[in-house]
Amino acid sequence: MTPCSDLITRRIVLLPIHYRTARSSVTLPATFPTSLQPRENAVDHTSAVNVPAPPSTKVARRPPTSLENYIGLQVAAAAAVLLQMLAEFGGGGVSPVTKNSFCDLIGELFELQRATVGYFDFDVVAHKRGIAVLRENDIPLAVAEFAVDEALAALRHGIKLLLN
Repeated sequence: MTPCSDLITRRIVLLPIHYRTARSSVTLPATFPTSLQPRENAVDHTSAVNVPAPPSTKVARRPPTSLENYIGLQVAAAAAVLLQMLAEFGGGGVSPVTKNSFCDLIGELFELQRATVGYFDFDVVAHKRGIAVLRENDIPLAVAEFAVDEALAALRHGIKLLLN
């Protein structure tokens, strides 16, 4: 058993025991001292001012930055090449040019993800902007979502391969 898993096991086992042995008897006084008793005129309800709600409760959205747009373009390009690969696969085989294009785009997305660590959630931006770019180019929503999801899954798979 590794030291980390041993520590986790001890915490899981000991935590319930700790709570079972804790004292849970608390006695409250029947009445509070006179200084804490509610006073009749503690709050003046007659002078309350009704403040109308703001006219709009929607949060203003900021336009995407140029970096977010570029990430969306790269994700959309990878998704489009992935769809091309699926079409070629059904027709007999994927061409080396298409494979290389997809690998180059995944490599570019990897570099973009590394460059944006700590600035924003890359996966959220890539997913949202990639679908938006495909939708702007008349790709049906279901197809755009599928292609972007699979392109980002390929990116995650590539990162796992690099880390292992």
